Amino acid sequence: MSSPDQTFVVDAHSDFVSRIMTERRAGRTGALATEYLPALREGGVRLAAMQVGSDAADQSEHEAMAAALEKISYVKAEVAACDEVQLVRTRQELEECLAGNRVGILLSFEGGQALVDNVAYVSIYHELGVRMAALTWNDCNRIACGSGQNNSDAGLTDFGVEVVREMGRLGIILDVSHLSDAGVAHALSVASGPVVATHSNARAVCDHARNLTDQQIRAIADRGGVIGLNFFPRFLDKTRRPGPADLIAQLNHLIDVGGEDVVGLGPDFIDYSREDVEAMLLSSSVDYGSDFSYPVGFESTKDLGRMPEILVEAGYGSERIEKILGGNWLRVFRAALA
Repeated sequence: MSSPDQTFVVDAHSDFVSRIMTERRAGRTGALATEYLPALREGGVRLAAMQVGSDAADQSEHEAMAAALEKISYVKAEVAACDEVQLVRTRQELEECLAGNRVGILLSFEGGQALVDNVAYVSIYHELGVRMAALTWNDCNRIACGSGQNNSDAGLTDFGVEVVREMGRLGIILDVSHLSDAGVAHALSVASGPVVATHSNARAVCDHARNLTDQQIRAIADRGGVIGLNFFPRFLDKTRRPGPADLIAQLNHLIDVGGEDVVGLGPDFIDYSREDVEAMLLSSSVDYGSDFSYPVGFESTKDLGRMPEILVEAGYGSERIEKILGGNWLRVFRAALA
């Protein structure tokens, strides 16, 4: 009989909160239980990192903070109303997920605008349950610059250094996805504990500013971190719709460069709020392309249930498959959560 770890799939980057927010603002509740949970179950996902704080060029920092608080409130209400789901804020809660049959939700940030200009807010969001955070989206904020500004040699700001150090003190995992190259290097030099990239690929396989260089991959691996394979089409192939072979090509390279302990899943699906997300991507400073067709057969959370099949076909053994599906993320979360 397999252990819980062997069947524990982790999605390190979920944007489903946008769907929850849309429904809640319209007066409708239960999207997590009626829409997301069935997809998670079908995909074999037992833990999802849901981003509840994000940057946007068309909002102020205070608007970003208000939106983050609103999202956190909505997610907590949806979780409380569903017996099959629980928040994961501590190592004990993580182990409860492993031992039981609930799906865990770990709160994360995708951009630090909601911190405004006060490092004290880091501890407030930690109290509210945030356990992982990326510093930027694509542009510059008070903390650092995103990959849309990869030509800049600016790393973290002084405020950004304070934020990263406070995250380390509290045990909030640093996510370097979306950071500029200079930002990644600076963040790695300041951070304590594991550093991850929740939804990023290898630039050597697909040359895109949102993907990681081999040097960055090795640096994250050396810190005991994990890189979540991103299924977004532009980060897999810039000329055609990708397929499962492109996912395997990325995994092979990440493992060749950083070892099998550095790989996980961070698919970055957008199907839950596709129209809104596409409009945002088309106006971004990062080239996301214009065709948002995900790899054939891997277009939604429910499709993650096919991952073991393509990994076996690629020649991966059971131990490596376990690590990719969730074992590596579990290692990092166990180390970081108090």
